[in-house]
Amino acid sequence: MAIDKGVPDIVDLLIEGGMNVEETSYFASSPGGLRVSTPLLAAAANGNLALVRTLVSAGANPARVLRYEPKYGEPVSTSALSVAVESGYAEVVDYLKSMGVEE
Repeated sequence: MAIDKGVPDIVDLLIEGGMNVEETSYFASSPGGLRVSTPLLAAAANGNLALVRTLVSAGANPARVLRYEPKYGEPVSTSALSVAVESGYAEVVDYLKSMGVEE
């Protein structure tokens, strides 16, 4: 929730308290599928460059690719870079590419 809302003070406290910045979360999505996320993916999807930087500095892998199979359709791969590109967050895209992440 702190990641989705982009509350930096709370995120800093969570990191100091030992939050796993690579934690993978799975949740239901419509129609009848499953989605997957990490704190970095959520921050990139929200275009929060400051939070993306914080998470990478805390050890989140900017090049991590998540793969999952939805109930219907083909397997899906997603990453912080791909969601930033899809959402049009150029600053986040530029930062991730400067970290060596490739599409």
